[in-house]
Amino acid sequence: MCNLLNLQKIIIAGEGAVAHDLFGPAMNTAMERYAFSTAALDCAVHVDPVHHDLWARGAACLVIRDAVGAAIS
Repeated sequence: MCNLLNLQKIIIAGEGAVAHDLFGPAMNTAMERYAFSTAALDCAVHVDPVHHDLWARGAACLVIRDAVGAAIS
């Protein structure tokens, strides 16, 4: 994707992100080895693991939105 789109940042999120310490070094090596340009090499990787309280925050937002009568835009 870095070669095709010249991305500035890749965000790895979700349940699998907690295993980044296992696959991260191999991913970084592959990015360095197969990058076509310096733009691909400059692509930053940010890991955002899922926190177990996110579902509760989302549910609370839905309840608050319903209570105040906010419309979905």
